[in-house]
Amino acid sequence: MARSKSTAEQRRYPRVPEVLPVAVARGSWQFRAKTVNVSCGGVLCVVGRPLPLMTRVALTLELPRRLVRCRGAVVRCRPAAAARGQRRSQAYRVAVLFMEMKPEDHRAVAEFVLQSMLGGRRDRRRR
Repeated sequence: MARSKSTAEQRRYPRVPEVLPVAVARGSWQFRAKTVNVSCGGVLCVVGRPLPLMTRVALTLELPRRLVRCRGAVVRCRPAAAARGQRRSQAYRVAVLFMEMKPEDHRAVAEFVLQSMLGGRRDRRRR
């Protein structure tokens, strides 16, 4: 039986494990979250409520020297692992694919990811 490509092999962009503040908004609601990882194609973040697949959201990602505003779509939403001793977590790991972003913002995200990959961000990973 043939095996499918691993998730890592299917990714278009490399991810870096960086914790950054991000605001997620849709219509009249907005909430703050933290990223788990960042790539040029999107972010994985932890939020306090589930979001339906393909929900369009507005993101404001706080890079160290720049705010990046863009639009994206939820492509994955799974419950986060519960902390030890808890029955169930109230958090969700939500993957958002970037859909609309200004070229200069995309460039800023790419530079941020590259710097992180080169080790220039090690001191900021845990905020």
